[in-house]
Amino acid sequence: MINFRILGLVIFFLIIAYFGVVMVRTFNFFEAWVEYIPNRGTPSSTIISSGLILDVNEKKVILSIPNCVINDYPEKFFLHIYPIVNDSFEAPEFVNMDFNLAQEKEKIITLNGISICKYEKDLSHFNIQEVVIGQYELIDGNCCKILWSRHFIPSPMQGR
Repeated sequence: MINFRILGLVIFFLIIAYFGVVMVRTFNFFEAWVEYIPNRGTPSSTIISSGLILDVNEKKVILSIPNCVINDYPEKFFLHIYPIVNDSFEAPEFVNMDFNLAQEKEKIITLNGISICKYEKDLSHFNIQEVVIGQYELIDGNCCKILWSRHFIPSPMQGR
């Protein structure tokens, strides 16, 4: 005699397992931690820490610091641009645009009585596959302790 209760439980768990496999195979883990560079228009804007604002669009990366207190950011910034490579067999190499705020030229604007220092990095001459920006510090002369980082890719709607 067939025990329908046990048969029902087995079928139930097989259905759950099937949907679990389907979800894992269709879920793109890379996109789960990547932000999109928006289509033309307003840049993607993120507050990082202590008021540091990061804006990214297809033409530039902008760091904005309220009250122009760059002493709060003594560590070096990394900016890695991964251009689209035509040869898909090659691992993508990045263009290293690391910088230190103290050595950069700022643009100071005043908004509601508050000075804001803006630091811009031009990306317009790249055909971008990915942009990675963050801040790091050297520990005992060895590289690197990543303090924060953000990964951006062009929006799927953006024409390449």
